[in-house]
Amino acid sequence: MGLKLHKLIQTNKTGVETHAGFSIKAMIQIPLLVSLLLGFSLTAFAKIENNQFIQRHWGEEQGLPVGDINGMVQDSQGYIWLASLDGLIRFDGNEFTQFDTSNSNLSSSRFTTIRKAKNDALWLSSDEGELIRFVDSKARTFSQTDGMPHSRIVRITPIGDKNIAYGTLNGVLLIQGKNIVGLGLDKVNGDVKAIHWPKLDSLWVATNAWLYHIVNPLTKIQVIKTPMDKEALALITYNKQLWMGTHEGLYQFNGQSFHKKYEQINSPVQILRLLPKGD
Repeated sequence: MGLKLHKLIQTNKTGVETHAGFSIKAMIQIPLLVSLLLGFSLTAFAKIENNQFIQRHWGEEQGLPVGDINGMVQDSQGYIWLASLDGLIRFDGNEFTQFDTSNSNLSSSRFTTIRKAKNDALWLSSDEGELIRFVDSKARTFSQTDGMPHSRIVRITPIGDKNIAYGTLNGVLLIQGKNIVGLGLDKVNGDVKAIHWPKLDSLWVATNAWLYHIVNPLTKIQVIKTPMDKEALALITYNKQLWMGTHEGLYQFNGQSFHKKYEQINSPVQILRLLPKGD
């Protein structure tokens, strides 16, 4: 399965990279390792001397046991973990180990996202909307009885965010250590379309009607909300300002209103990330 970009990736002068609607499942950068998860295969490029690269490819013939990969993280021991619709996969560089409902206490085998917490716990969301923590080969599924504002997960913070948060059909779910903290309808009302948690004391949430800036979401909560007439697809902060990807392009929020940026970008902006200095 090849890499097919439907539209060009555009990088503007601010250093914010915008991806306008393409079919990559995930692209994750790890030191000395860039892996492209393209549906049915895993490809790695490792840098060696004189700016030369070596490439290895893993597919079904090389033992990759899954048909569709939706995300990847690396833990502190060096293991690569893959979230797929056929289970959770651990890769040690040579062999793949598959975890699913048949050989573990996982409540689902169909995973759409994966994130790693600081303690190496893996947080997974399933295509049924479940939230699952997986650590030491044991899983725990969370529900509304554990404090979730809604039982169905619909959004997650971008990979570059330092904190993990999920958007639900009604409210926001924050990951705090081994526990979860729910912000329900009294704080965030509506279907969450995009979520961004760059700093512990600053959480941004876009719903179908409002943009919420939640100050100190884990302690003395202060909610500031602004009405929106566009659907947010992605959020990111840069130079103390919020940038928003929409179906109509890229917008900047100045604290009171939204302003269209870069008129040449008129297609949906689904991913926003900051480029490291020098890129």
